[in-house]
Amino acid sequence: MNKNRKRLQTLQVLENRELLTVNYLELAGFSGGIEQANAIHVADFDGDGIKDAIAGSSRDIVLLSGAGNGSFESPAIVATADSVIRSMDIADIDGDGDMDVAVGLDSARASQTATVTISWFRNNGSGQFTKAQDVAQSDIAGFVDDLELTDIDGDGDQDLLVTARHSNLIAVFRNTNAQGSFGAAQTVTTQFVDPRAAHAVDFDGDGDLDVVGTSSSSNTNALFWLRNQGNASFAFVESVNPGEVPRFLDAGDLDGDGDADLAVPLFDGNRIAIVTNNNGAFGNMRNIDSNTIGPERTKVVDFDQDGDLDILATADTQGTVTWYRNTAGNFSRIVVSANTEQASSMDVADVDNDGDLDVLTTSQFAGQLTLHRNNGGTSFTDVPLSADNAFGAKKAITADIDGDGQLDFVGIGAFDNELAWYKNNNGQFTQQSVLFDKPGLPDPSFWWDIDVADLDRDGDIDVVTSEPTGDQIVWYENNGNGTAWNRHTIGEDGVGTLHFGLGDVEGDGDLDIITNHFYQGRIVWYENDGQANFDTTHDVAAVDSFAVIHIDLADLDQDGDLDVITGVNSVYSSPHVTWYRNDDGRFRNVGSIWTASSVRQSGVHDVKATDIDGDGDMDIVAATYENNASDVIRWFANNNGSVANTSTVIADDIFYVPSILTEDMDGDGDVDIVTQGYTANTVQWHENTAGQFGNASKVLVADNLAGVGDLIAVGDLNNDGRMDVVVPTREDSRFAVFVAEQERSNGDFNNDSIFDSDDIDALCRQVAQGSDNLFYDVNGDNSVSQSDVMFWLTQIVGTVVGDSNVDGVFNSGDLIQVFSAGEYEDNIVGNSDWSDGDWNCDGDFDTADMVAAFAFGGYSAAALPAAAIPTTNAAASTLDATAVASVMAELGSSDSNKSEPKGVTEPARLSVELTNPKRLA
Repeated sequence: MNKNRKRLQTLQVLENRELLTVNYLELAGFSGGIEQANAIHVADFDGDGIKDAIAGSSRDIVLLSGAGNGSFESPAIVATADSVIRSMDIADIDGDGDMDVAVGLDSARASQTATVTISWFRNNGSGQFTKAQDVAQSDIAGFVDDLELTDIDGDGDQDLLVTARHSNLIAVFRNTNAQGSFGAAQTVTTQFVDPRAAHAVDFDGDGDLDVVGTSSSSNTNALFWLRNQGNASFAFVESVNPGEVPRFLDAGDLDGDGDADLAVPLFDGNRIAIVTNNNGAFGNMRNIDSNTIGPERTKVVDFDQDGDLDILATADTQGTVTWYRNTAGNFSRIVVSANTEQASSMDVADVDNDGDLDVLTTSQFAGQLTLHRNNGGTSFTDVPLSADNAFGAKKAITADIDGDGQLDFVGIGAFDNELAWYKNNNGQFTQQSVLFDKPGLPDPSFWWDIDVADLDRDGDIDVVTSEPTGDQIVWYENNGNGTAWNRHTIGEDGVGTLHFGLGDVEGDGDLDIITNHFYQGRIVWYENDGQANFDTTHDVAAVDSFAVIHIDLADLDQDGDLDVITGVNSVYSSPHVTWYRNDDGRFRNVGSIWTASSVRQSGVHDVKATDIDGDGDMDIVAATYENNASDVIRWFANNNGSVANTSTVIADDIFYVPSILTEDMDGDGDVDIVTQGYTANTVQWHENTAGQFGNASKVLVADNLAGVGDLIAVGDLNNDGRMDVVVPTREDSRFAVFVAEQERSNGDFNNDSIFDSDDIDALCRQVAQGSDNLFYDVNGDNSVSQSDVMFWLTQIVGTVVGDSNVDGVFNSGDLIQVFSAGEYEDNIVGNSDWSDGDWNCDGDFDTADMVAAFAFGGYSAAALPAAAIPTTNAAASTLDATAVASVMAELGSSDSNKSEPKGVTEPARLSVELTNPKRLA
């Protein structure tokens, strides 16, 4: 399940306008284990005589190889289906003696109009699977909720009994040749709306397999059976309304009278019921449990191996696995597990070889596989079989949660209902720590917004969320290192808090919270009393009810307090961007700076305040759209407290930008704009060049992502001074980490296609500054030093120290040039560059440079006319031909083997063969 690492190359521009190539390296981030898990089965799949487990994980079929003692290897992908696996069964489909797999898929989750919905995968005998046949597509059978392999026609091979909920279809696909070639669908029934389950059982005792099933539409709930008339032809016999929604039933002789009774989970009735078989007709319905909340599935099995059939049940809502022990037809309730979130599918087998039966379950949207080890009697132990996950990863934000000096990130999973933080362990993010796990079914809108800040002023980072299904703002108090959290709610019930902003509204040194009340049509701020109590609510403005409002805070009018910026989406009026001036905690509507041309098909996806043009005041950036077109990222300039109602377009070619981030991505001192394309599945940033943007400024961080989330995060994750990106991807349920790496230059640092003194000057500046910018590491030793200068001269350009005009030779022309510059020992610190004679990169032209040049041994002439050397200035001594001759005599310009004089910090010669001078065309 490991994801491949990949690099994406982009461009980065620094303050001195030297062009850099940035490499975004995709790290593993956090990818967890299992995604949507709807089915699990136990058998020996790899032919070693030991029971294994196989399960569905979203689109993947994963194998857990067993050790025979109850332990399993981590789930490994052995096949991938065309869409999300909704149902699964196992049998020897092709008659070769090993267990194959058939899957029913969720066509509603696929993008194509006609998608494969039933497939089977052939086992090669060692647990390796290849697709053998696509049995049906969505135009025949959509959303296959239940699938069973059984010999429905009595010819000795395995057929498929399929329940396609959205097609109102129960059908049989017959195995036509005993080798797994399935024919066309043969309809069992279409008379029930939203059928959920179908099970083959000899209900009338005539020796062939009939079909019992359930349906659960909004109008009719039904329990029914159809008689097998031969050749997979069925006739309707009977249906009853059980009163509540029936789910996935099972059958067996529960009362010991020799016929098959039904064990029925009634989901919204919180009941497990038995329907007895009265000579091939439905008999009495008897409740055996009325306190299991949201039962999902039953399984009839002699669990305690005492000779009669018991019932196992999973409860999705309650998160329980329960055993109902049969004692002479009476059933006692024994809890197998009280902590199996969203418990759904199950299987039973003795996987630890201790003589009793264990239970394996899936947690559907929580994405977990669990072994419930039978300890004997009525004692069980939950053993996780899959790692933590982030099913439906949706939002991310960076912060140093544990105070160790490294940026971690906080993330939200939309389908597993988890708010968690992920520790940065030197660039590894494998440790997930859950702040809050909402019980029950998936609720993608449970968390609407998220931010991080020290709300209680205790020196650590707390987490703030809006939870509109609870209609409140919630903050999670950090104990200091992220190992424990206290959950606090803010505000009233029933108001519908959505987006919010954090800021010190009244200037008392603590952070207040600004949000909108969706149902009441208000923007309010909750006052922090300094102890992180938010009991006082103040109004900011009255707005339309049912308006979704994005919020940010900044001092727009430069009066020392925070104003409120809003992007309003209303069903009653045109979307608009508006700001409210803060006058001592009371707010005044200054007016809209942008209004959509129509109410419908237009809106504001986000607003942010930032100083785009570097003039010291806060501008506004907004992602707006009209007529369902691509988003326009707009910049509204602030001119000394007056925000323009005309905008500069930053970008207009990305459809649906759910959030804007404002960060200096290229380290040039100004703010760039980071966006994600929700439908294009891209992440990019828009380079700010002195307030100039445009689509050409877009720098791609990542593309072809598997469903980018609606909030990405930016921060320096590896403390290298460059901004990295965390991207939640909902379809493969991971948080991808893209680390900005600098590609090493080829030596043409300003990218003008010429190797010249501008390039060596740029390199010398980095050396003098002690830079660790690996763009300048031309010799590849992971540092920037004089060694890179020597490499640039000798290996890239093919010249020598002293070649001030970089023409490939050190001669009298170079000496004339440097002495003409008049900077030799002028006592002005740092005023010289390479062309002025600074050949040792210390910023000055002095004797040390002359020594370094002549010590290198590359001078090409024996003498220099004295008249050709001007004096430097009145204060400096005159360096004449005699002085030059003295230096040359001391060092020996023609002797390249002279030892290095004292004071020369870089080796004067390299033990490398010089190449010919190179030029770029």
